[in-house]
Amino acid sequence: MLIKFTMFFKGVLFVIMVTSVICEQDVHEQVRQRIHNYAERECTKNNAKEKTREIEEASMTFVDCMLNSVDVNIMLALEQASSENDIVNAYKKTCVNIPQIRSCLYNFMNGTAPCMKSEYRNEIGTAMKEFDGIFEYMCGNDSQRFTEFVADGGLNCLNENSIPIGGCARAIAISLDSSSAENSSEELKTSCEELQRFQKCFHEVLVKCPKPSTTVYFDGLLDLIRKYSECSNSV
Repeated sequence: MLIKFTMFFKGVLFVIMVTSVICEQDVHEQVRQRIHNYAERECTKNNAKEKTREIEEASMTFVDCMLNSVDVNIMLALEQASSENDIVNAYKKTCVNIPQIRSCLYNFMNGTAPCMKSEYRNEIGTAMKEFDGIFEYMCGNDSQRFTEFVADGGLNCLNENSIPIGGCARAIAISLDSSSAENSSEELKTSCEELQRFQKCFHEVLVKCPKPSTTVYFDGLLDLIRKYSECSNSV
């Protein structure tokens, strides 16, 4: 369980960090410093400190890759959609980018593998299957879940609350930067506590949205992440 947690959850944490980047345009020194802290900690812990720069560059490549996967024009089309048909069409264009996002994650995991124990590296395939479940939640079900979320003003609400949402994401990144966990069990407990804290913070922002479908959509997504990362049994 800890092995699956390590590969899947580290990817999740970096997606949360990228959320902070997108929401606050915090692309340069602060993000690079967080990534440096992460790389140095992981490599030192696994007796591969000389690989720190390599892992740092792989992580920055991941951030850039994720940012490049967000099509601003499609997001604008979703915000301006006036009918369910408009939403479905924009939704399909959004989900076309899932293979690119999946590639970002896969390359990130492989790129950071030099500072992972061999048993963790062998679980990259399993971790990617977990992410496929996340993508299915977001882009499956014939678009009904996503269509309801957009039709009820979910995207507009996210944009209006981008700063507090970025604050939730930044808080978990900063907290994990300063973590002093000494083994996998402590790391699991600490990280799951931070994920729970992030979900609570995110939920408190989203309840301000006009309709509950926005909160339901993201609570379901974060519950699924907790399930895949074994956090449901750890906090």
